[in-house]
Amino acid sequence: MKQSIPVTPAMLMFQKVPALLLATLMTLAYQPSSAAETEESAALQRQAAQHLYQGIRQHDEQAIDKAMTLAERILTLSPDNLGAWHTKLQAQLYRHQYQQALSSVNEAQQRHPNDQSLRLLHCMLVDRSQGEAAGDACYAKLEQEYASQAANGQGETRPVSNAPDTASPVAFNQVGAAILGGSPHAQALAEAYVAQVRSLGGIEAEDIARHTVESLQDGRYVEGVLMTGRR
Repeated sequence: MKQSIPVTPAMLMFQKVPALLLATLMTLAYQPSSAAETEESAALQRQAAQHLYQGIRQHDEQAIDKAMTLAERILTLSPDNLGAWHTKLQAQLYRHQYQQALSSVNEAQQRHPNDQSLRLLHCMLVDRSQGEAAGDACYAKLEQEYASQAANGQGETRPVSNAPDTASPVAFNQVGAAILGGSPHAQALAEAYVAQVRSLGGIEAEDIARHTVESLQDGRYVEGVLMTGRR
């Protein structure tokens, strides 16, 4: 059984309004290239992001094809281009190619092990393509990793079965993993997260966090990120 709980402003953008979803996709796909990447790959990535936006917005398969072709070309030129990985992933998600998207996430994570935007998505794709048991195991592992990182900031291992340290900063991915994986700590982490968001951003930010939690609880968040209801 999955539980319910809160989250962060960036995540809500994936589900609250289609326009915000597309804006978030564009932000990820338009990520600036590193200094080591060529001007050609940067220009190609801008084109790919534009085609991706058009394809998703207008349900234009030809534009999605162009975005995917450009992303593949960019990754041939610059295999570490994170924007191109996001473009490729979004095209695969739009087409419900979840197994292929999981393979893309795995490769992107190998190249960008510290990128936080891929971690929860990885578990969502495991859940979707390999089943609930595999998904729950992935969520539990992710929750444990964040709990360990929070322990004295030293990466100290602390069993998930223990009460979570809600006095430490609570990461969105930890809360999302707890909710989607049905963790017994989901509610406590959610409440701590909402309080944290309010202390940093005020009542408006708190409202966004609460709405995001609700979308995690009722499935709209995953539906929005995986685009299950878009076609």
